[in-house]
Amino acid sequence: MFGNELSEGKRNSSLTEALFVLGVGGAGAYVDRLQAGNAVNSILENNNKYYGEVKGGKGFSKAELLNVTGLKKTEFDEIVSMPKGSRPDPSSYLSTEYIEHHLKQFEKGGSYIMTQKQYIRFVEGNDYIGCPDNTQFIAPKKFIDDIAELANGDITFFEKMLGFDDGHFLSEGGLVRFDIREPKDLNLRMPSGNEYGANSHWIPGGYTDGGTAEAIVDKIPNNTAFVDKTFIE
Repeated sequence: MFGNELSEGKRNSSLTEALFVLGVGGAGAYVDRLQAGNAVNSILENNNKYYGEVKGGKGFSKAELLNVTGLKKTEFDEIVSMPKGSRPDPSSYLSTEYIEHHLKQFEKGGSYIMTQKQYIRFVEGNDYIGCPDNTQFIAPKKFIDDIAELANGDITFFEKMLGFDDGHFLSEGGLVRFDIREPKDLNLRMPSGNEYGANSHWIPGGYTDGGTAEAIVDKIPNNTAFVDKTFIE
């Protein structure tokens, strides 16, 4: 599927980069029922606050993330430091209200992005899009709409806001954007950090370290009934 020239290790590394462009960040969450509504609304639904962070290209500070989630610094750091595969289920440190509020951000669709070279190599012609462990990181469609508008064609802005290292998208033929119409039909859920595509940028709570909301869905059928594609030069 991926070409005989790749070793198994390189094949897995390339597949991870290709399929998990959004699987890299988070914000942590351990909120009581009252704080969940107030804190999350204040940062995620206050447009001036959100756009101030995005325009500055700084994402959320750790202090802001801890304020939103209610996690203590020691709890946050402990989850991050756990080896991938051993991290707890998000429901063990996130309230039901927090999770429900977070996943509502995906009611109008979900999106993710990869380079055009990755698309040609790993997606084009395949029946499904996603990882061998049946996971795919996505962001709310509106977040990607906003980032695309603010980026104004600057691929490095996507790198920052989606939590990838500088230069990750450069010299790769541009980007391909995928818009998933009904994420809830694909087992929409919170990231645990154990996913195949979670990398060293991952943090708990459902946000990239650039401040973009993220969630997990199952593998996506690669057809227009489930996903629309846009090529960004």
